[in-house]
Amino acid sequence: MAQIEGGAIFGVSGALKEELTIRDGAVVQRNFDDYQILRADESPEIQVAILRGSDTPTEVGELGLPPVAPAIANAVLGMPADDVTAIVNDARFCQYANGIYLTKVREFGPAYTEALDVLFDGPGGDPFVLPVFTVPALPAGVTAVPSGALRRITTFVQAIKSNPNYTEAIGLQLGIVGQEDATEHPLPEFSLKVERGGSGSCECVKVTFKKYGRQGVVIHSRRGGGAWEMLAIDLASPYLDERPLLAAGVPEVREYRLQFYDDAAPTGGFTEVASVTVAP
Repeated sequence: MAQIEGGAIFGVSGALKEELTIRDGAVVQRNFDDYQILRADESPEIQVAILRGSDTPTEVGELGLPPVAPAIANAVLGMPADDVTAIVNDARFCQYANGIYLTKVREFGPAYTEALDVLFDGPGGDPFVLPVFTVPALPAGVTAVPSGALRRITTFVQAIKSNPNYTEAIGLQLGIVGQEDATEHPLPEFSLKVERGGSGSCECVKVTFKKYGRQGVVIHSRRGGGAWEMLAIDLASPYLDERPLLAAGVPEVREYRLQFYDDAAPTGGFTEVASVTVAP
Protein backbone atom coordinates (compact mmCIF):
# COMPACT_ATOMS: atom_id res chain seq x y z
CA MET A 1 0.00 0.00 0.00
CA ALA A 2 2.83 2.39 0.80
CA GLN A 3 4.30 1.77 -2.68
CA ILE A 4 0.98 2.63 -4.31
CA GLU A 5 0.76 5.84 -2.27
CA GLY A 6 4.33 6.75 -3.21
CA GLY A 7 3.61 6.10 -6.89
CA ALA A 8 0.54 8.34 -6.76
CA ILE A 9 2.58 11.18 -5.19
CA PHE A 10 5.25 10.65 -7.82
CA GLY A 11 2.56 10.99 -10.49
CA VAL A 12 1.14 14.20 -8.99
CA SER A 13 4.65 15.66 -8.79
CA GLY A 14 5.40 14.84 -12.41
CA ALA A 15 2.07 16.17 -13.63
CA LEU A 16 2.07 19.48 -11.76
CA LYS A 17 5.63 20.50 -10.91
CA GLU A 18 8.59 18.64 -12.36
CA GLU A 19 10.13 20.01 -15.54
CA LEU A 20 13.47 19.61 -17.29
CA THR A 21 14.80 22.22 -19.70
CA ILE A 22 17.44 21.37 -22.30
CA ARG A 23 19.65 24.23 -23.50
CA ASP A 24 22.64 23.85 -25.82
CA GLY A 25 22.47 20.09 -25.36
CA ALA A 26 22.62 20.16 -21.54
CA VAL A 27 20.08 20.06 -18.72
CA VAL A 28 19.58 23.51 -17.18
CA GLN A 29 18.27 22.40 -13.77
CA ARG A 30 21.03 21.47 -11.29
CA ASN A 31 19.37 20.97 -7.91
CA PHE A 32 16.03 21.02 -6.09
CA ASP A 33 16.00 24.82 -5.98
CA ASP A 34 15.31 24.96 -9.72
CA TYR A 35 13.88 21.44 -10.16
CA GLN A 36 10.68 21.58 -8.14
CA ILE A 37 9.12 18.41 -6.77
CA LEU A 38 6.00 17.85 -4.71
CA ARG A 39 6.85 18.40 -1.04
CA ALA A 40 5.34 16.66 1.97
CA ASP A 41 3.12 19.61 2.93
CA GLU A 42 1.76 19.71 -0.63
CA SER A 43 0.97 16.00 -0.91
CA PRO A 44 -2.72 15.09 -1.00
CA GLU A 45 -4.34 12.57 1.29
CA ILE A 46 -4.40 9.21 -0.48
CA GLN A 47 -6.68 6.30 0.32
CA VAL A 48 -5.80 2.87 -1.05
CA ALA A 49 -8.44 0.14 -1.14
CA ILE A 50 -7.60 -3.50 -1.77
CA LEU A 51 -10.48 -5.32 -3.46
CA ARG A 52 -11.13 -9.03 -3.49
CA GLY A 53 -11.04 -10.75 -6.85
CA SER A 54 -10.86 -14.17 -8.48
CA ASP A 55 -7.62 -13.51 -10.41
CA THR A 56 -4.27 -14.83 -9.26
CA PRO A 57 -2.52 -12.15 -7.14
CA THR A 58 0.35 -10.33 -8.90
CA GLU A 59 2.51 -7.29 -8.29
CA VAL A 60 0.37 -4.15 -7.88
CA GLY A 61 2.74 -1.52 -6.48
CA GLU A 62 3.47 0.03 -9.87
CA LEU A 63 -0.20 0.73 -10.57
CA GLY A 64 -0.23 3.89 -8.46
CA LEU A 65 1.78 5.95 -10.96
CA PRO A 66 0.39 5.66 -14.54
CA PRO A 67 -3.26 6.79 -14.00
CA VAL A 68 -2.45 9.92 -11.98
CA ALA A 69 -1.46 12.39 -14.69
CA PRO A 70 -4.39 11.46 -17.00
CA ALA A 71 -6.78 11.71 -14.02
CA ILE A 72 -5.51 15.20 -13.16
CA ALA A 73 -5.69 16.29 -16.78
CA ASN A 74 -9.24 14.96 -17.06
CA ALA A 75 -10.27 16.79 -13.88
CA VAL A 76 -8.75 20.05 -15.15
CA LEU A 77 -10.23 19.70 -18.63
CA GLY A 78 -13.63 18.49 -17.44
CA MET A 79 -14.06 15.91 -20.21
CA PRO A 80 -17.14 13.66 -19.73
CA ALA A 81 -16.12 10.34 -18.19
CA ASP A 82 -18.16 8.30 -20.66
CA ASP A 83 -16.46 10.05 -23.60
CA VAL A 84 -13.02 9.38 -22.14
CA THR A 85 -13.85 5.70 -21.58
CA ALA A 86 -15.13 5.34 -25.15
CA ILE A 87 -12.07 7.00 -26.68
CA VAL A 88 -9.71 4.86 -24.62
CA ASN A 89 -11.54 1.78 -25.91
CA ASP A 90 -11.28 3.14 -29.49
CA ALA A 91 -7.54 3.55 -29.04
CA ARG A 92 -7.03 0.12 -27.50
CA PHE A 93 -9.09 -1.58 -30.23
CA CYS A 94 -7.06 0.22 -32.92
CA GLN A 95 -3.89 -0.92 -31.18
CA TYR A 96 -5.20 -4.51 -31.23
CA ALA A 97 -6.26 -4.33 -34.89
CA ASN A 98 -2.96 -2.80 -36.01
CA GLY A 99 -0.87 -5.02 -33.75
CA ILE A 100 -1.86 -8.52 -32.68
CA TYR A 101 -4.55 -8.96 -35.35
CA LEU A 102 -2.42 -7.62 -38.22
CA THR A 103 0.52 -9.81 -37.18
CA LYS A 104 -1.67 -12.91 -37.27
CA VAL A 105 -3.09 -11.94 -40.67
CA ARG A 106 0.41 -11.58 -42.10
CA GLU A 107 1.44 -14.91 -40.62
CA PHE A 108 -1.66 -16.54 -42.15
CA GLY A 109 -1.04 -15.12 -45.64
CA PRO A 110 1.77 -17.46 -46.77
CA ALA A 111 -0.08 -20.53 -45.48
CA TYR A 112 -3.20 -19.53 -47.41
CA THR A 113 -1.21 -18.85 -50.58
CA GLU A 114 0.38 -22.29 -50.29
CA ALA A 115 -3.07 -23.83 -49.82
CA LEU A 116 -4.32 -22.12 -52.98
CA ASP A 117 -1.39 -23.53 -54.94
CA VAL A 118 -2.36 -27.02 -53.79
CA LEU A 119 -6.02 -26.36 -54.61
CA PHE A 120 -5.20 -25.17 -58.14
CA ASP A 121 -2.49 -27.68 -59.06
CA GLY A 122 -2.66 -30.51 -56.50
CA PRO A 123 -2.89 -34.22 -57.35
CA GLY A 124 -6.60 -34.53 -56.54
CA GLY A 125 -8.20 -37.08 -54.24
CA ASP A 126 -10.25 -36.12 -51.20
CA PRO A 127 -12.27 -32.85 -51.14
CA PHE A 128 -9.90 -29.97 -50.46
CA VAL A 129 -10.30 -28.10 -47.17
CA LEU A 130 -9.19 -24.48 -47.04
CA PRO A 131 -7.25 -23.37 -43.96
CA VAL A 132 -9.26 -21.38 -41.43
CA PHE A 133 -7.98 -18.11 -40.00
CA THR A 134 -8.25 -18.00 -36.21
CA VAL A 135 -9.01 -14.51 -34.97
CA PRO A 136 -6.83 -13.62 -31.96
CA ALA A 137 -8.75 -12.87 -28.78
CA LEU A 138 -9.35 -9.28 -27.77
CA PRO A 139 -7.29 -8.07 -24.79
CA ALA A 140 -9.10 -8.00 -21.47
CA GLY A 141 -11.46 -5.06 -21.17
CA VAL A 142 -11.40 -4.18 -24.89
CA THR A 143 -14.57 -4.36 -26.98
CA ALA A 144 -15.19 -3.97 -30.71
CA VAL A 145 -15.95 -0.42 -31.87
CA PRO A 146 -17.79 1.15 -34.82
CA SER A 147 -15.78 2.24 -37.86
CA GLY A 148 -14.26 5.71 -37.82
CA ALA A 149 -12.25 5.10 -34.63
CA LEU A 150 -9.18 7.08 -35.71
CA ARG A 151 -11.35 10.01 -36.78
CA ARG A 152 -13.07 10.00 -33.37
CA ILE A 153 -9.71 9.92 -31.58
CA THR A 154 -8.40 12.82 -33.65
CA THR A 155 -11.55 14.86 -33.00
CA PHE A 156 -11.29 14.16 -29.27
CA VAL A 157 -7.65 15.27 -29.19
CA GLN A 158 -8.62 18.47 -30.99
CA ALA A 159 -11.32 19.06 -28.36
CA ILE A 160 -8.75 18.62 -25.60
CA LYS A 161 -6.34 21.07 -27.21
CA SER A 162 -9.08 23.67 -27.72
CA ASN A 163 -10.09 23.50 -24.03
CA PRO A 164 -9.26 26.81 -22.29
CA ASN A 165 -7.57 24.90 -19.43
CA TYR A 166 -5.29 22.92 -21.77
CA THR A 167 -1.54 23.42 -21.47
CA GLU A 168 1.40 21.86 -23.27
CA ALA A 169 2.37 20.16 -20.01
CA ILE A 170 -1.00 18.37 -19.97
CA GLY A 171 -0.51 17.44 -23.61
CA LEU A 172 2.89 15.94 -22.86
CA GLN A 173 1.46 13.93 -19.97
CA LEU A 174 -1.33 12.60 -22.19
CA GLY A 175 1.07 11.86 -25.03
CA ILE A 176 -0.80 14.03 -27.56
CA VAL A 177 2.01 16.48 -28.33
CA GLY A 178 3.94 15.39 -31.38
CA GLN A 179 7.69 15.62 -31.73
CA GLU A 180 8.70 19.13 -32.67
CA ASP A 181 9.96 19.54 -36.22
CA ALA A 182 13.19 21.50 -35.77
CA THR A 183 13.98 21.49 -39.49
CA GLU A 184 13.98 24.86 -41.20
CA HIS A 185 11.52 25.05 -44.10
CA PRO A 186 12.19 28.26 -46.02
CA LEU A 187 9.90 27.13 -48.85
CA PRO A 188 6.76 25.02 -49.14
CA GLU A 189 6.92 21.56 -50.69
CA PHE A 190 4.44 20.25 -53.25
CA SER A 191 3.69 17.46 -55.69
CA LEU A 192 1.54 17.27 -58.82
CA LYS A 193 -0.85 14.56 -59.99
CA VAL A 194 -3.01 14.58 -63.10
CA GLU A 195 -6.58 13.40 -62.46
CA ARG A 196 -9.79 13.22 -64.44
CA GLY A 197 -11.99 16.22 -63.57
CA GLY A 198 -15.30 15.92 -61.77
CA SER A 199 -17.23 16.60 -64.96
CA GLY A 200 -15.09 14.08 -66.86
CA SER A 201 -14.54 16.64 -69.64
CA CYS A 202 -10.77 17.04 -69.16
CA GLU A 203 -7.82 16.15 -67.00
CA CYS A 204 -7.09 18.35 -64.00
CA VAL A 205 -4.00 18.85 -61.83
CA LYS A 206 -4.06 18.05 -58.11
CA VAL A 207 -1.51 20.17 -56.23
CA THR A 208 -0.70 18.62 -52.84
CA PHE A 209 1.43 20.86 -50.63
CA LYS A 210 3.00 21.20 -47.17
CA LYS A 211 2.86 24.66 -45.60
CA TYR A 212 4.86 23.82 -42.43
CA GLY A 213 2.84 25.83 -39.96
CA ARG A 214 2.34 28.84 -42.24
CA GLN A 215 -1.08 30.28 -42.94
CA GLY A 216 -1.17 29.04 -46.51
CA VAL A 217 0.54 29.04 -49.91
CA VAL A 218 0.32 31.09 -53.09
CA ILE A 219 0.15 28.93 -56.23
CA HIS A 220 1.52 30.37 -59.47
CA SER A 221 1.21 28.71 -62.86
CA ARG A 222 2.00 29.25 -66.50
CA ARG A 223 1.24 27.28 -69.64
CA GLY A 224 1.84 27.43 -73.34
CA GLY A 225 4.99 29.50 -72.85
CA GLY A 226 2.97 32.39 -71.45
CA ALA A 227 3.58 34.59 -68.45
CA TRP A 228 3.32 33.45 -64.82
CA GLU A 229 -0.03 34.12 -63.20
CA MET A 230 -1.25 33.76 -59.63
CA LEU A 231 -3.58 30.80 -59.71
CA ALA A 232 -4.79 30.71 -56.10
CA ILE A 233 -4.16 31.43 -52.43
CA ASP A 234 -4.88 28.16 -50.65
CA LEU A 235 -4.96 27.56 -46.90
CA ALA A 236 -5.49 23.80 -46.99
CA SER A 237 -4.03 21.09 -49.18
CA PRO A 238 -4.76 19.91 -51.82
CA TYR A 239 -5.67 22.40 -54.56
CA LEU A 240 -7.36 21.22 -57.76
CA ASP A 241 -6.54 23.12 -60.96
CA GLU A 242 -9.64 22.62 -63.13
CA ARG A 243 -8.93 25.20 -65.84
CA PRO A 244 -9.98 24.16 -69.33
CA LEU A 245 -7.29 23.63 -71.97
CA LEU A 246 -6.06 26.72 -73.79
CA ALA A 247 -6.91 25.03 -77.07
CA ALA A 248 -9.71 22.48 -76.95
CA GLY A 249 -8.47 18.99 -77.69
CA VAL A 250 -4.78 19.96 -77.60
CA PRO A 251 -2.53 18.70 -74.76
CA GLU A 252 -0.58 21.35 -72.86
CA VAL A 253 2.28 21.57 -70.38
CA ARG A 254 1.44 23.33 -67.11
CA GLU A 255 4.17 24.65 -64.84
CA TYR A 256 3.76 25.45 -61.14
CA ARG A 257 5.70 27.20 -58.39
CA LEU A 258 4.64 28.01 -54.82
CA GLN A 259 5.53 30.43 -52.03
CA PHE A 260 4.31 30.84 -48.46
CA TYR A 261 1.36 33.06 -47.54
CA ASP A 262 1.22 34.79 -44.14
CA ASP A 263 -0.48 37.91 -42.72
CA ALA A 264 -2.51 38.47 -45.88
CA ALA A 265 0.54 38.61 -48.15
CA PRO A 266 2.94 36.31 -50.05
CA THR A 267 6.18 35.74 -48.12
CA GLY A 268 9.57 34.28 -49.03
CA GLY A 269 10.86 33.03 -52.33
CA PHE A 270 9.47 30.63 -54.87
CA THR A 271 9.95 26.89 -54.97
CA GLU A 272 11.56 25.22 -57.95
CA VAL A 273 9.27 24.82 -60.94
CA ALA A 274 7.46 21.52 -61.48
CA SER A 275 5.44 20.63 -64.56
CA VAL A 276 2.93 18.10 -65.88
CA THR A 277 1.22 17.48 -69.21
CA VAL A 278 -2.58 17.80 -69.25
CA ALA A 279 -4.49 16.00 -71.99
CA PRO A 280 -8.08 16.39 -73.30
